[in-house]
Amino acid sequence: MKEIAGKIAKTTHSTFKGVVMNHHFVILAIIGNFVVALFAWLFWQAEFGVNPAVDEPMDAIWWAFTTVTTVGFGDIVPVTFWGRITGITLMVVGTVLFATYIALVANTFISTKKLHQHQKE
Repeated sequence: MKEIAGKIAKTTHSTFKGVVMNHHFVILAIIGNFVVALFAWLFWQAEFGVNPAVDEPMDAIWWAFTTVTTVGFGDIVPVTFWGRITGITLMVVGTVLFATYIALVANTFISTKKLHQHQKE
């Protein structure tokens, strides 16, 4: 049992290190953060002064993070046409970003496994 746990820990560490050190991950993280900031700004422009739930810039940032992750708590919802269009677009972009993250992690798992198998041979 300890041997299996050791292998799992070693593989997880290698995979985590592989994902974080991957230049694709860094680029994707930069793009993801830029997207959240951009859509928070767009939401702020569309909703501030019209939507009573949007009192400060942090409300727009909160909304963008909950929307891009598809959590959507519902505490802040768009009430304007452009706010809703911004929300719909961010939902689609968020889904694509997370699918890309998942593909990157899966690829790293597969590459790590192949590397470990090749080292055994």
